[in-house]
Amino acid sequence: MSNVVQFGKLVRSARRSKIPRISQTQLAKKVGVTQSFISDLENGHLRLGPRDPEILKSIADYLDISLENSVSSAISVAPAQPAEFTSLNEIPSGFRDKIRTNRFVVTMEIHPPKGVGLKRFQKEAMELKNFADAVNVTDNQRALLKLSPVAGSRMLLEFGIEPICQIACRDRNRLGLQSEILSAYVLGVRNFFIIMGDPPEIGDHPDAQPVFDLHSVQMLEVAARLRTGWDMSGNRLNKSPSDIFLGSACNPFPLDTAVEVSKIRAKMRAGAEFFQSQPVYEPARFREFLKLVKPYGAKIIAGYIPILDHKTLEMLTGIPGIRLPDRIASHLSKTDDIGREGLAIAIDHIHELSEFSDGIHLMNISKVEPSLKVMEGMG
Repeated sequence: MSNVVQFGKLVRSARRSKIPRISQTQLAKKVGVTQSFISDLENGHLRLGPRDPEILKSIADYLDISLENSVSSAISVAPAQPAEFTSLNEIPSGFRDKIRTNRFVVTMEIHPPKGVGLKRFQKEAMELKNFADAVNVTDNQRALLKLSPVAGSRMLLEFGIEPICQIACRDRNRLGLQSEILSAYVLGVRNFFIIMGDPPEIGDHPDAQPVFDLHSVQMLEVAARLRTGWDMSGNRLNKSPSDIFLGSACNPFPLDTAVEVSKIRAKMRAGAEFFQSQPVYEPARFREFLKLVKPYGAKIIAGYIPILDHKTLEMLTGIPGIRLPDRIASHLSKTDDIGREGLAIAIDHIHELSEFSDGIHLMNISKVEPSLKVMEGMG
């Protein structure tokens, strides 16, 4: 069976290196098997039946790889040897590599569905794929009940998109938070964005009790500890998630700048390697903020929510931590074409921000369409 395990690793590598990347689902459909068959093959759990060698040959032919005699030695009812989890070298991360080598990144955001219908999620994900180095999967954003970000992140991987799995401290205690990180990791997720989470009273379950067993700095410390093979209580893990890549949020326009700089430094000491900011509608002030944190090595990706309709304009005024200058709000509220004016403002802002930030993070109130319009408008 060891040859089949090696062939499965070869299949995974070949599938991911195709341009455009081929998902497990696409490969399964092409050769007439289930996605679970492909998953078991790639993870070393496949137990071959009499007909399976010809299926493996079809896979090899489609991906233009060699079976290397694995089929002839693999027909056996013996159980497969336990497969090792995918190593760092087997899961490339263009996003992580760009951050660590000081290259400009573009990240975007997708909201999981409220329910189990996935048609719109898949459509939006494939649209974002054309523009983003990585895509944030939000965690019950604005305290609205949605599908788990772990499930959403795994789906993005299936679509050939690198996810950033958001984890909100609001909804889980320390057991749940650690379990969520480990669960996402074995599903292939490597990037985690640790946040506190919006207060429940602004969402669709206003009577929900927030947990906040850990705050974001503590959770970053815990995730970094998991990376070394230990849980929060000092118990050893049977294998460490050694290539977890951590990020968190920052507010470039705080009431107390010194406090915010102190928070960023604390998060960096705890393990954060990148930050995505609250939306920036004042590039000049953002640049001044960067002067305070850049000396500490902080990698700051400037957040932005395009304002292309009156609903978005109205909602932004009620979201904590967002600062929208009165002159912009007044101009957009009075214009006859908020879509056109909002798009022009967004393009100007992002062009300016790209001159001195480490990247751009485009966010959405609901649909991804406004972010796509901005990227298309920028060429």
